[in-house]
Amino acid sequence: MLPQTPPMAEGDLAQTPFAHLAVYLLDRRLTGELFVVEPETEVTHALRFERGMPVKVRMGDGYARLGELLVEEELVTADVVEGAVLTGGLLGDVLVLSGKVESAQLEEVLDRQFRLRMARMFELPVETTFKYFDGSDTLKDYGGDPASIDPLELLWQGIRENGEKSAFFEPTIERLSGTDLKLHPQACIERFNLEEDALLIAEVISLEPLPISGLYEVEGISPDIINKFVYLLAITRQLDLGRGALPVGAEPKSSSSLANLAKVRLESRVHRVGAAVDAPGDGERSVRSVKLKGRTVIPRNDESVPPPATVEKPAAAEPAAQPATDATPPVAAEAPAAAAEGSKPAEPAKSAAPSKPGGPTKPAEPQAAKGPKPPSAPRPEVSPAAAAEAASSEPGEESSRRLVSDTIRALPVPALMKLAREKIHEKEATMAAAVCETALKKVTEAGQLEELEGLEVRALHVWARSLDSHPELKSLAVELDDLVRQRDDVATSRFVRGLLRMRLGNEASAESDFRRVLELEPGHEGARRELRAVETAGVKRGESGFLKRLLRR
Repeated sequence: MLPQTPPMAEGDLAQTPFAHLAVYLLDRRLTGELFVVEPETEVTHALRFERGMPVKVRMGDGYARLGELLVEEELVTADVVEGAVLTGGLLGDVLVLSGKVESAQLEEVLDRQFRLRMARMFELPVETTFKYFDGSDTLKDYGGDPASIDPLELLWQGIRENGEKSAFFEPTIERLSGTDLKLHPQACIERFNLEEDALLIAEVISLEPLPISGLYEVEGISPDIINKFVYLLAITRQLDLGRGALPVGAEPKSSSSLANLAKVRLESRVHRVGAAVDAPGDGERSVRSVKLKGRTVIPRNDESVPPPATVEKPAAAEPAAQPATDATPPVAAEAPAAAAEGSKPAEPAKSAAPSKPGGPTKPAEPQAAKGPKPPSAPRPEVSPAAAAEAASSEPGEESSRRLVSDTIRALPVPALMKLAREKIHEKEATMAAAVCETALKKVTEAGQLEELEGLEVRALHVWARSLDSHPELKSLAVELDDLVRQRDDVATSRFVRGLLRMRLGNEASAESDFRRVLELEPGHEGARRELRAVETAGVKRGESGFLKRLLRR
């Protein structure tokens, strides 16, 4: 039975594949229940999530029953299972208490059962519908203890087995076909519990960014696994695509860098109490060579070796007029702007007045006495627009760590919000999202995430992300629903939700949002303009007079 409360989100797997649903719940650490209904049989499956982690699965068709798996593993006979079921208690407890099965064996089978049921969700047809009820706990007392398998590990398992059945699988691979794939500095690859072939792919792109076509040339790995692994990295934001957001599963305060993935240590996960640990390997760095494009690449063993770009361009050749952000060491510069703890204060001071290449260095004391401005003089105030122009004037494809300069990070939250709005109106989605990430970090550290300013920043962040080339509008609309529920008098949340509802074809609800914005801010030009557009579209369809007012209710 479905909960009686309205669902927080609903849809079908054609618009939001199960993998994306799982990422959404994990990214926001939601606690509630997801009900999935198969199209032809109308069989309903229920899943419970706690802080984004799937902990219980109830299959409506009895798929992967515990008794059947125990018989399949030859731990008990079918007659023993039937007798245990007649007692009315939990099958596993009855079998353990009666001495038919060892507790460690039972935990292993329970672990396998949970994995099988979760993998089944990834193969459901795209016509399957779902409803998510936040805070629902109908499965709280179902079955035994909750599972505790890493959700990222379950995600990779489901994608590896059935990733091609996702409606977004082929479009995602096609969209990334011309992009050089590069791991995010805070990618948490170790949490996926990768097999040998997928781990080799991760090692290759950690050594040298490559397009998907380049990965196809790696010997010993099928293109199917390559595509599925790239799809996994894309939807969990493990790739550095210059958007400024942290990878799913990464801790905001983490300063660790996985640029040299040859040093990744894979740790086995304890899935349930008493379950046997299935260690994937010893976790030592790889010493194998990788055959790629007719040459041999060997993973680096010394993390002190700088990236290829820094080897080709010695530090002594840097011009004196470089901005302060370029003085950061190459490894430190890999941290994304949205999650960086801040540049080291000593680095810009050291490089404020470097000597010219090949020229003699003047003594420091006369230089300090002669110049009116010492190297450590404070940086003058810069307007948000000027800061954005300085940040975006660097050549080449910008990554998130370079989009937000030190000058922008120093701006207060209101100035960051103003700058984000400017970049949104200029359709610079990547820059706007990076600025919003910086503002989000500030309001989070100040403990104001749930206050008015924090809610406005979060709404602007959703707006910026909606400008991506292929945004998940339904998921973004759900975020805005949550913001509106928290506080109904935030005009920004209402206005952005109205824009998204227009793009989703829900013009009646969009009109309601725009009217509410004008109630809160009568001079809001954007809401007034969008409201006129909605009304004009309604008149063109013949919805006028009483009929229009009736349909708009």
